[in-house]
Parts: sequence; structure tokens; C-alpha cells
Amino acid sequence: NKEEAGFFGPSHAESATSFADQAAVAIENVRLFEALRAELAERERAQRELAESELRFRQLAENVDAVFFVRSVTPRALLYVSPVFEKVWGRPVPSAWGELAATVDPGDRERVSAAWEDVESGHDLEFRIARSDGSTRWLRLRAFPVPDGTGRVGRVAGIVEDVTERKAVEQMRDELVRTLVHDLKNPLTSMLASIDLLEAGLTGTERRPMAEALRIARRGGTKLRSLVDAI
Repeated sequence: NKEEAGFFGPSHAESATSFADQAAVAIENVRLFEALRAELAERERAQRELAESELRFRQLAENVDAVFFVRSVTPRALLYVSPVFEKVWGRPVPSAWGELAATVDPGDRERVSAAWEDVESGHDLEFRIARSDGSTRWLRLRAFPVPDGTGRVGRVAGIVEDVTERKAVEQMRDELVRTLVHDLKNPLTSMLASIDLLEAGLTGTERRPMAEALRIARRGGTKLRSLVDAI
């Protein structure tokens, strides 16, 4: 018997084949285990980074004077609004757009509603709101679309700032400019008209030196009026 004599026979071949199959399965299982462990480690790392990123975002959003918000496209709902909202609006964070739209000044509501409906474009607009205490505040809204993995807009993120003080300064500046222009323009017009009359009445030997003085006065007055007109 060749098997008894130490030769490699059919039974040995079957055993070797079976062992090789088992070894292959074991090796594949080890490979799959290592791949699974690596994937789990990567997911844990990604989750940690996401949690840290969300923590940083919330710390930023909750420690600045501007309102951060994130809203979904379908359905159109507010997903996140920073706590500063209550300070700016003087009321709790609304759960629906209708509640928020009701706080917008009627004169600005149409523009703000159009921006809310248009999720494909970014927006930068200013509008007024009525606070719960009856006061009016000017706000600046900047919003931009956030595409998902397929390139479609899935969310809209934005920031709202209270610009009431800036608008008040702008209004004061505009009123000051209007007053300044009015107070300068009328006297300048009268001065230039008077120069015309003086030039028309010049006679005799005094005409040349007086005409030169009037010419200088006219040039200065005309230049000053041009500056006032440009304000």
C-alpha cells in the first residue's frame, strides 16, 4: 500500500485541499475583519470630527450678535436658529415660516417672502421687523444655498445682523447732506446772479479791475456750486 509506505495518496490530497480551502476562508475572513475594523475606525473618526465641527459652530453661533440659521428646502422648514434670535427679535424662535413672516414690516414682506421661496440663489437684503415691544429694527439678511452630494440644493444657510444703528447713522448723514446742500445752494445761486448784475453795470475806468475781481468770484462760486451739486 503506497499510502502506508509514506507516499502522498488521494486521501492526503483531499485533506490538503480541504485544509487549503479552510485556510483561504480564514484568510478572507481576516481580510474582511481588518477591512471592517478600518471602516469602523474611519466612521468613528468622521463622527468625532463632525461632533467637534458642530460644537465649534454652536459655540460661534451662540457667542456672536448675529443670528445664524439653517433651513431645509423640502419641506421648507427651519432646522437650526441660534439663540441670539430672541435677543434680536425680542420673541421666541418661531417653529414655522408664517410666524416669522408676520414679524416683517408689511412694506418689506413681499421681498423677504420672495427670498424665502427662492432657494437656488444667494440673497443679501435689508428689511424691517416689529419686535414684541413694538419697536422697529432694521436687519440685514445674507443667505446662500448649500448643495448636497448630488449637487442639488438641499439646505439654505444664512446670517442675520441687526443694522439699526447703522441705518440711523445713514439717515442722520443723509439729512445733514440735504440741509447742507440747501443752505449752500441757495446763497450760491443768489451770489452768482448778483455777479451777473454787477458785471452788467460796470462802466468807465473801474471796469477792468472790477471785472477781473468779479471773474475770480464767479469762478470760485461756480466751482463751489459744482461741488455742492455732486454731493
